[in-house]
Amino acid sequence: MRVNSEPNPDLLDLAETCARQSIAMNRLAKLEQRLNQVTIALKWLDEGLYGICEKCGDAINPARLETIPYTTRCVACQERLERVR
Repeated sequence: MRVNSEPNPDLLDLAETCARQSIAMNRLAKLEQRLNQVTIALKWLDEGLYGICEKCGDAINPARLETIPYTTRCVACQERLERVR
């Protein structure tokens, strides 16, 4: 990948190009993660497990599923996971 076609690129131009590439890479990583989450949710739907928390086995609140349809955890289990991180 060519960063800049100028023979002597300005350092600010290089920094801007690097920052834009970094932002694009981060967006791509987040999109890949979301695609993986959706794929898992679809698999769970096929298996009849959609809407069941993967940690505790309780039903996930339908309002949560409407907001985050690819979630695999109930609110309580997700909060516990986030506290650990």
